[in-house]
Amino acid sequence: MIAWVSTLLLLIYNVDLPESDTEEQLEESFVKTVFELLIAAPIVEEVLFAGFIYPILRKKMGTRTGIALNSFFFALIHLKPILIPLYFVPAVVKMYAYERTHCIYVPMIIHFLHNFFIVLMILL
Repeated sequence: MIAWVSTLLLLIYNVDLPESDTEEQLEESFVKTVFELLIAAPIVEEVLFAGFIYPILRKKMGTRTGIALNSFFFALIHLKPILIPLYFVPAVVKMYAYERTHCIYVPMIIHFLHNFFIVLMILL
């Protein structure tokens, strides 16, 4: 089961697989992918978007436009045009929460929870 789920997650997130994967290699890739989705992505992406890009956009264009543009840029970096709305909407929620709290941990937690539920849906 872990091999199937690993392969599915790796394919969804465009991870190249070696020619001959053993069960152990797939489990290792799965753990790496889950770590990237649940820990690395929320921290790195929110530091970049909420902590760096959004404040610049907010200062130059205002809160609403800043949130909208930042969320659009966030959706674009995922390189899946068909999924832009699915990335855009949670990004708006995260930026609105950040704007209300001015705490970088809030969008990180929302991002983690969003990714966690996606992983959970894939696993179930």
